[in-house]
Amino acid sequence: MGTSDLTNRLGIFIYYDELPGIENYVIYILKEIKTVVNELIIVVNGKIAEVDLQLLEKYTPYIYRRGNRGFDGGAYQYVICEVLGQEKLCRYSQVVLVNNSFYGPFVPMVKIFGEMEMQKLDFWGINSYFCEGIRPFIESYFLVIERKMLHSLNFWNFWVELESDVEVITETIHNFEWRFTWYFEDIGYCWNVYTDKTDERRKGEALDIYKNPYSALQKIQLPVLKRKAFEWSEARKYIFNETARALDYIYYETNYNIDYVLHDIRKRYGR
Repeated sequence: MGTSDLTNRLGIFIYYDELPGIENYVIYILKEIKTVVNELIIVVNGKIAEVDLQLLEKYTPYIYRRGNRGFDGGAYQYVICEVLGQEKLCRYSQVVLVNNSFYGPFVPMVKIFGEMEMQKLDFWGINSYFCEGIRPFIESYFLVIERKMLHSLNFWNFWVELESDVEVITETIHNFEWRFTWYFEDIGYCWNVYTDKTDERRKGEALDIYKNPYSALQKIQLPVLKRKAFEWSEARKYIFNETARALDYIYYETNYNIDYVLHDIRKRYGR
């Protein structure tokens, strides 16, 4: 299915923010997602002001509100198992799972989809995470599931069996984010990510997108910048040059409005 043919492509967008007000970077994500899906469901995990809810309604009438229990994994499980169900899920040719934890994309979403569709994958994402002693896995802020896997009993069973009744983020990372890639890889489904197009690059050019955001943008063409790259900690105080260079890269090398990032980090981190 080409990017010009959006029939039966569903997007599920999870929105969560402890701070009030929907920022422009979120609106930009929604606009880009709308270029590659024909139906969109938004799940708000947590509280949201009525004015912000009305803003989201401009992009879809299908908005659901729930608590943040289970985080993203719990929200996706809720939509797949309770809102859609197995029969309706199988009406779609492709499902896109996205959250609002990143700035971008810095290239058109249509371009990303066009390149990834040429690889004939079962599922894919933006980037994979590497850590010594842990198998690589797709970071779950952006996941795309193709028809073969989407319509399988394996896919349905994964969500039915998912332990999502958790309140600690590390539990959902293990139960959902890590397990998603490993579960489907182990039973034979094929995956890749936009930033790592070959096994050789996945092994040789893998970069920590939180500690080395500029290098990831410049070396492996990461099309997003994670919000966490700007969080302050003792461990991160030595890498702020990386985030500053990342902002320069976005400003000079892309068409993305850098004010979307600057306004949010001033509001979020006070600098």
